[in-house]
Amino acid sequence: MNHHDCNYYYNFHHKNHGVVEKRQSHAAQNMVSQPQDPEKQQLPFYLDAHTKGGVVVLGLVLFLAPLLVYALATHLFAMEGVVAGPWIAGTYVVTLLTGWLVTLLSRIVNKEMTYAKQLKDYENQVLAKRLEELDEDERQAVLEDMERDSF
Repeated sequence: MNHHDCNYYYNFHHKNHGVVEKRQSHAAQNMVSQPQDPEKQQLPFYLDAHTKGGVVVLGLVLFLAPLLVYALATHLFAMEGVVAGPWIAGTYVVTLLTGWLVTLLSRIVNKEMTYAKQLKDYENQVLAKRLEELDEDERQAVLEDMERDSF
């Protein structure tokens, strides 16, 4: 059995003479985090920050944004480059650090950090393995208890 099958239990039907039916129980569904709905991810590849195209576009935007602001400040608003440069650079750095800090804190509060995800996945795999090692009667009793507790 590979690691993808850890979340399944096998239900032996006596009337089918030991034929194994693979199905996912309600309790096993609760133990495993569900993948995101593909319909919600409608961004093109070059705007999705989780793709190579999105990273390239984001990098270009972050590189060109202060240059564009500098050009606007010096040409349209007739500011001197010596004055505009430090203000734009300082604002840019403070904005980026604040944005990074907000995303970091939100991931910590929501427990979406890599370690927390790995720990949750490990705990789910251990529970699934323990469930798999139980006898059929014990497994049914545990699953019924879990389903009863989830309601």
